[in-house]
Amino acid sequence: ADRSLASSTTFADRTGDLLVTLLPNTSYLLRGNLRIGAGSTTPDIKFEIVCPAGATIAVNFSTNNLATNSIRWLTACSVSTNQIDVPTSETIVDLAGRVTVGGTGGTLRLRWAQNQTNGSAVIVRAGAHWTLSPY
Repeated sequence: ADRSLASSTTFADRTGDLLVTLLPNTSYLLRGNLRIGAGSTTPDIKFEIVCPAGATIAVNFSTNNLATNSIRWLTACSVSTNQIDVPTSETIVDLAGRVTVGGTGGTLRLRWAQNQTNGSAVIVRAGAHWTLSPY
């Protein structure tokens, strides 16, 4: 189902289908995409990836939004991307990168919020997904 958020910059688990359990001492390739929409041109979005203790990441978030051509890198767990603008029409956010898990396995989860609080909702559309493949 679509998940929308207005007037909140607080990260929370809103995309329950974007979590996966990872094995200890394993490296993964990550690929995925999210369709993002908004009721106006003012809301924006930010992301963070929460990892098992001791894991490391290098994940690129890129969009097809030609107005901003946003590319954001996450190189640490539980750190926010910079703002990604969301146009009134949908934009696609592609994710690609790697996750390396240390001696402690656990849950990897994607969380999101508005970057700047706004009364107009930002929406993560149904069908958001990611795939992690060990390598």
